[in-house]
Amino acid sequence: MKTIVCILAFFTVMGMQAQEPHEEDFDQRPSKRMRHSRMDIFKDMSPEQVAEISAKKLTLALDLSDSQQQQVASLLVVETTRKRAKHEERKSLKEKGEKPSGDEIHAKMIKGLDQRIEFKRKMKDVLNDEQYLKWTEMQEQKHKMKRRSRAKRHAKRKK
Repeated sequence: MKTIVCILAFFTVMGMQAQEPHEEDFDQRPSKRMRHSRMDIFKDMSPEQVAEISAKKLTLALDLSDSQQQQVASLLVVETTRKRAKHEERKSLKEKGEKPSGDEIHAKMIKGLDQRIEFKRKMKDVLNDEQYLKWTEMQEQKHKMKRRSRAKRHAKRKK
């Protein structure tokens, strides 16, 4: 009988430990992701610095030559500058409380897709076939991870 009571007490305690924390507990403890997000790290750097770091990472992953590294870095400077300008534009619209019309959204989406296509083509010109294939796989993996984390955040908000 003592054994059964001890086992029940053990599982009860373990069950209580396994419960998800309440929202107020969650808000009080900053997660690692919140403390060291990529955006916070790169926020204070210039586009050139961000591009240099990204180019070095790509050099390690794709085994780029020096000329390829310089070309990729120059492409990344332009891309980083474009993304930051787009971010600032969205931020200012949000602060003003304005919502773009359907036509404006359509035009922005078309422009963004065109810019992504152009960037992808330029990267294809710089990289050889093997490197380009690996780079596209890396991009797909990166976007999968973004979608997963976005879905997790969305699911947490619904709870």
